[in-house]
Amino acid sequence: MEGVAVSSGSRLCCGLAGAVARVEGDGVSHELARAAVRFSLGTDNKAEDVDLVIEATARVVERLRSFAVKA
Repeated sequence: MEGVAVSSGSRLCCGLAGAVARVEGDGVSHELARAAVRFSLGTDNKAEDVDLVIEATARVVERLRSFAVKA
């Protein structure tokens, strides 16, 4: 995603089913849990990196929404 490494699921759980169950445990619906993405930060990341990720994510979300069928 625009130069940002993003993944679905969780490295802490084995496979998508485990990741979905973990997110559902936080009260999220199954449908939304399957759409979850994970952003990871490391000790080398700076506040500016987070700002770039937020901006890139907003652009990607808008692009994806443009593909959605209008009801």
